[in-house]
Parts: sequence; structure tokens; C-alpha cells
Amino acid sequence: MKLVLKILSLGIIFLFLCTVQLSAQKCKFKYEKKDPITGEVTKGTKFVVEAQWMITSKPFHRFIGISRIGDTYFIEIEIMVAGNAREFISIGDPFVVKLANDETITAYSQAEFRPTQQANQNLIYSTYIAKYEIDELSLQKMAKSPPTFYRLNIEAKTYDKNLSGPVQKQLSQAAKCILQ
Repeated sequence: MKLVLKILSLGIIFLFLCTVQLSAQKCKFKYEKKDPITGEVTKGTKFVVEAQWMITSKPFHRFIGISRIGDTYFIEIEIMVAGNAREFISIGDPFVVKLANDETITAYSQAEFRPTQQANQNLIYSTYIAKYEIDELSLQKMAKSPPTFYRLNIEAKTYDKNLSGPVQKQLSQAAKCILQ
């Protein structure tokens, strides 16, 4: 009887330790580096929003990510549009994110971002890669409630994207990790 109790106790302890290990999810970043002169740490991650690009007039939202340089946080996006776009993202332009709890958070561009143009045998397309500064409180909100939608403006054009599936949880987890 005592042997059975000991084995049962060890089994329960083992299961408890496994559960703790599995629930302690390690934060992984796509990049994490330290500036050799200033010692400032840069880290970040990005996630695929749309996996397959169809050549259409509809914009293609490739990536969204979260990064940190020192004590400054950013949301980064990559979007492709058909044609030879000349519009640019200006300093102070907003990037609005709607969360699952119906709150909205806003990040702002700290630089001007111009598109790069590429061509293939079928068409010319333009790619915007932009970075928006976001405050710590907004990231805390995103860590608690996953994003469901975002909107960015490029001059007079508005680009909206519904977020669903794994990218929502990935962004929420990335917000938690980047704050650590």
C-alpha cells in the first residue's frame, strides 16, 4: 500500500512539473541583438498576415510585427499594392488597431516611409514597410486582448485588414514577450 502511495505521489508531482513547464512559454524573437557601442538591445518578431499573394488590385498584407529598440516599442507592417504607388506614409500618421474587447489603440509613424517598386512579367507592384511607435500601455492592452482588425492610411487611401486565426494569438503573445 505504501509503495502504491509513493508511486501515485511521484506521478502527481511529475504531472505538476510537466504542466508548469508547458505553461511557461518561452519568448522567442525573430531577431535579438545588442548594439556594440551603445549596448542598446533591439529585438522583435513578425508574423504572416496573408500567406499567398494573388496578383489583383486588392492590397496584400504580408506581415505585421512588434519590436523594441531600447525602451521604445513599435508595430511594424508590410503591405503590397498593385501599381507604381507614389504616396507615402508621413510622420505622425496613425496606425489603428481594434482589440477583441472592442478597445482601439493607436500607434504613430515617427518617420516618413516611401514605397519601393518591383516588377515581374505580369505587373508592377509597390511595397510599404513601415514602423509605428506605440506606448507601453497600448501593448499591455494588446497582451490582454488580441487584435482583430487594423487600419492604416497612406495619404488619401485607407487600408483595412481583419485579423483572424493564429496571427491574433501570436501578436498578443508577442506583446507580452516584448514587454518583459
